[in-house]
Amino acid sequence: MRYSDVAAWPAYDTQNRLSIAEAAKMALENRNTFNTGDSTAGHGWMHKALVYARLKNGDGVLDALLPM
Repeated sequence: MRYSDVAAWPAYDTQNRLSIAEAAKMALENRNTFNTGDSTAGHGWMHKALVYARLKNGDGVLDALLPM
């Protein structure tokens, strides 16, 4: 199975399973590349911030929240 074939809400799994952390990173990269046209997507930006936080990426959290 390829990571692009599954969805991930990483929760604590990213802390102990590198494969889940990498899948979450890929999902964020895809979302940042292909889902950029909605300037009203505050709920989605919050979800991205939460995933970045689980990945311990403070800059990603900030980037996800600033558009709000």
